[in-house]
Amino acid sequence: DSWTQLIINRVKGKAMSSGRGGTTIHHLLERIKNELPFIKAKYVMVTIGTNGGNTEENLSVLMTYIKSQGSIPILNNIPANESNTHIDANILIEKVRKKFNVKGAKFDVATSAQFDGKAVEQSTMYFEDYDWGKIYHHPNVKGSKLMFLRTLIDVPEIYQ
Repeated sequence: DSWTQLIINRVKGKAMSSGRGGTTIHHLLERIKNELPFIKAKYVMVTIGTNGGNTEENLSVLMTYIKSQGSIPILNNIPANESNTHIDANILIEKVRKKFNVKGAKFDVATSAQFDGKAVEQSTMYFEDYDWGKIYHHPNVKGSKLMFLRTLIDVPEIYQ
């Protein structure tokens, strides 16, 4: 019931998820450079932003590389979270999306209390216990479904 599996089960043709917890943009770029030349994906959907390293330059390198491989990048807003780190991350993501004229799913809108991308709707997130505190941070089944539904609005072409 994860959002990635909901998407994979709906797209036509082959699809895969290459996500890893704790990944920074540097790890992601390395993995994409290792995988994409062999996979030759039509679309590369990227959702990254809370583990560090997201800068306009790094996201631009990522978008440029994906396009250089003949793939269409999709750069998603990250979901809302209780620490509100999604707000600044998504401002940057939106800026890069406009710069490269790429689409992305507004996962922050799907998982926010007022559907405005701001305060997290806690019922859409798991309550997680970290060394540094307890927080509503990653999408649960309800949040995943709302994120999937958001892709139908923002990037419906991936299902055609």
